[in-house]
Amino acid sequence: MGLIAGWFFAQTADDVLIATTQQANQRTCRLLERVGAMRAGTFEQYGIQQVRFEFHREWSARAAD
Repeated sequence: MGLIAGWFFAQTADDVLIATTQQANQRTCRLLERVGAMRAGTFEQYGIQQVRFEFHREWSARAAD
């Protein structure tokens, strides 16, 4: 995931990369946190609780160091 975020920020002018997963999918939540995503809130979609994670461009600069 870190490589994907790095590529995303190198290829776009966007400052935030968003990833979402179901809250019940704890393995994916832990993976996103482990690779540097910040938990940015929850929402309901299709009757299921979802979690929003964000990578910020500043993260990409720190990860490259």
